[in-house]
Amino acid sequence: MSWQSSVRLKNYSARDELPAYAISFTDITHTGAITEKAGTDSIDQSRIPIKLASGVKFVDTKDVLYWKAEGNYSVVYLEEEHFYVHLPLKIFLKQYPQFVRIHRSYAVALTRIKTIRKKSNGYFLFLDGGKSGHCLPVARRRLLHIKRLVMGPSGIHN
Repeated sequence: MSWQSSVRLKNYSARDELPAYAISFTDITHTGAITEKAGTDSIDQSRIPIKLASGVKFVDTKDVLYWKAEGNYSVVYLEEEHFYVHLPLKIFLKQYPQFVRIHRSYAVALTRIKTIRKKSNGYFLFLDGGKSGHCLPVARRRLLHIKRLVMGPSGIHN
């Protein structure tokens, strides 16, 4: 079972035979990461379920420093550890709008951005949190959008 297939939601009636992934999805529902509201399924955007060999770990979105895309996988970086997730960055960003893409391969929480600096080889974000002082590249075409999100329209000077 891939994580991506377990994210797809479908309503089943009592007479439907449940496929294997729906049974494991029900287990995730029981823990509270996925909640049901008024007959529709929605995702709790404050916690991210991460499938591990030993089960499912739930990570608060406020603890995430950034996400890095690696093909059909993503790596979620916390202050002290990181996890591989079988979820493309594009799908993740649709489910968790509090993160913004800064580069083809990176997404960050706006609240984690400490500084934006220009270096000889482009612009970089320095993140608040973690011992190593994470530095991530910013795509030139996304720079103005990120500055507007962080500083507001009145704080931008070209």
